[in-house]
Amino acid sequence: MSGAGPNEGRRPRPYGAFDAGAELKHDIEERIRARDWRPGHRLPGERALANEYAVSRAVVREVLQSIASQGLIEISPARGAFVRRPDGSVLAGALSQLLSTNGATVRDVFGARVLLETEVAGLAADRGGEPVLDRLAALAAAIDEGDDLLEQAISDLRFHSLLCVAAANPVLGAMHRAIAPYVLFMTLRRERRPAASGARHDQILDAVAARDAEAARRLSVAHLDSTREFFDGAFDRPVDEVAAENLRRISGGFWTLDDVVRRAFSELDGQERSQDGTRRTEYGI
Repeated sequence: MSGAGPNEGRRPRPYGAFDAGAELKHDIEERIRARDWRPGHRLPGERALANEYAVSRAVVREVLQSIASQGLIEISPARGAFVRRPDGSVLAGALSQLLSTNGATVRDVFGARVLLETEVAGLAADRGGEPVLDRLAALAAAIDEGDDLLEQAISDLRFHSLLCVAAANPVLGAMHRAIAPYVLFMTLRRERRPAASGARHDQILDAVAARDAEAARRLSVAHLDSTREFFDGAFDRPVDEVAAENLRRISGGFWTLDDVVRRAFSELDGQERSQDGTRRTEYGI
């Protein structure tokens, strides 16, 4: 067993207030949310939890799977269960299901992007793009000068995700992460060269670096407005349907939307070591 069990140091509840499985689930969630167990912490093993709560290992597995579905822990075969750092992927999955069920169109996602990315760019400019300015510059070049449409789409998602870090607003970061699959789907279009009236990512970045929030917002709007022409008559079609067609054309059927989202998310969730030696995601949440 790794460390104290989830019930260690907790005030006993009256008998019968919870069944044993619900109590186990409550205690684990409480330890995580109180940050008694921090990201990377290994939970006690199935046998230890089963003994402590007088339940079967099948009940323990069911509880752990339920908590994993909330994005609070990650279960690794043969290694155990570990506390996850929140990254918004569970929220993204739930929202994607909801929007797909309701037939969200390219126009719907476009409107959400204008509201969210414009404000994020302005807030990032207020802080001069710190601490991710260099990485933003590399991504802007990859997007504006690259010729691989799939790599450009993933770089585009990473660019706007890092702007959320520079904006230092975890709520906006979580909101952007929630629509990230749809942002990615929108960028999987045939042609990515900016229109004459549009703005390049390096221009947006220049405004952010100059701490010109008004220009950053204006250029973000101009950039997004210029992308309308790439969708022709598809602007009012379901976004996942349009994305699937574009992806088949780009990859020859080799990639699925799930493959691309997994790949993009795995890069977004890649962790870096901060100056104080702790681990954090690029979203900073």
